[in-house]
Amino acid sequence: MAPSPSSGPSGAPDCMTNLLNMTDCLSYVQVGNGGGAANPDKACCPELAGLVDSSPQCLCYLLGGDMAAQYGIKIDKAKALKLPGVCGVVTPDPSLCSRNLQLSP
Repeated sequence: MAPSPSSGPSGAPDCMTNLLNMTDCLSYVQVGNGGGAANPDKACCPELAGLVDSSPQCLCYLLGGDMAAQYGIKIDKAKALKLPGVCGVVTPDPSLCSRNLQLSP
């Protein structure tokens, strides 16, 4: 069986697929290249809520910046951290990311 194309080098299975489903949030959280909008696109908040419901650990990879950077996307971490509040979506505490990223898959 071939490896899944959505598996990342850092052991983040399916996170790339999940994060690609959040492209409507890029106008809000991306630095440059059409980013920097004052508010997220209408479809962004439901996409964020879906990610939190299905794969909340993927938020850590998004905030870590490594995954997005591999594809030439620079994320404004301050705006990314504000996104759940703007959308009214409850997410796990970002401080848990450092512990989760150290766990082996």
